Amino acid sequence: MPATERIYVPVTREERVELRAQARAMGCSMSEYLRRAAAAYEPAADRAEADLDELIGALCTTDQALDRLESVIAQQQGAIDKLMARVSHLEGRLRSVLTVY
Repeated sequence: MPATERIYVPVTREERVELRAQARAMGCSMSEYLRRAAAAYEPAADRAEADLDELIGALCTTDQALDRLESVIAQQQGAIDKLMARVSHLEGRLRSVLTVY
């Protein structure tokens, strides 16, 4: 069926050059290329891609938070180790005092 209707779509010069190059690479006119692109367009795929980008961002944020948490845990473990050494030392002193009595 021959195309009889026209749709005017404003684009930048750069977009027009890129669209023309893509159409030539496909071996068709720019009009045919745009018809095919429009027919193949799936808004749900765009939404899924946006959701995926959001998820990746959240994972990066979570990864950074986990890195900070690991650092805090390592610092706390160092403090715990020092306390345990002090307890062990005091325990030894207490034993020596108790053996005297």
